[in-house]
Amino acid sequence: MSNISKTLTFDKSSPTILFHSSTSASLLYIHHRQTIHHPYPKPQATLILSPPHSLAMATLKASVLLSDISKDEGHLGSGAIHVITGPMFSGKSTSLLRRIKTEISVGRSVAMVKSSKDTRYAKDSVVTHDGIGFPCWALPDLMSFPERFGQDAYDKLDVIGIDEAQFFGDLYEFCCKVADVDGKTVIVAGLDGDYLRRRFGAILDIIPIADSVTKLTARCEVCGQK
Repeated sequence: MSNISKTLTFDKSSPTILFHSSTSASLLYIHHRQTIHHPYPKPQATLILSPPHSLAMATLKASVLLSDISKDEGHLGSGAIHVITGPMFSGKSTSLLRRIKTEISVGRSVAMVKSSKDTRYAKDSVVTHDGIGFPCWALPDLMSFPERFGQDAYDKLDVIGIDEAQFFGDLYEFCCKVADVDGKTVIVAGLDGDYLRRRFGAILDIIPIADSVTKLTARCEVCGQK
């Protein structure tokens, strides 16, 4: 049998199947987290399969390839986006703080961010309507957070909580980067509409890329119904 070299291009935009060069048997199926938009270029990698064309050799090379790509991208796709939304007085901040404290209790490193437009209770804290507070960074935008927080400290974070997220115009871009590039968990809380039930802010932009969405309700102060 003549020597055969087969080049497979690894394209991360879609699932990839690697085949043995002399058979149609599937060696490896790679599935990638899907996002509607990714603001950063996706690297291409090439896998060379040459004799001996053994299953063990092909699998080993594929494993090394995936390991290299994971290192280059900072564990691309290992993060998550969780959204907590609903009207005012529905308990969004309370739910956010509860989840943040749960993350802390299991040893994860956490930072909290809120919009600097929120000055109701405290400038540098997320405070619920019940008066429960948690220290945070009050910022006009999200993309500047890693620099303000310090890149070394940011790299060590596991979870980022965002309150009053409807005020951040760069919410979508930030969530994509933090979850899909930096491999962190983002827990977002904010309004999805105004008092007339019309779309409000940027929360609805991240619903398609969220791993979970919690929709809370509140009781109307006028009619008393939820």
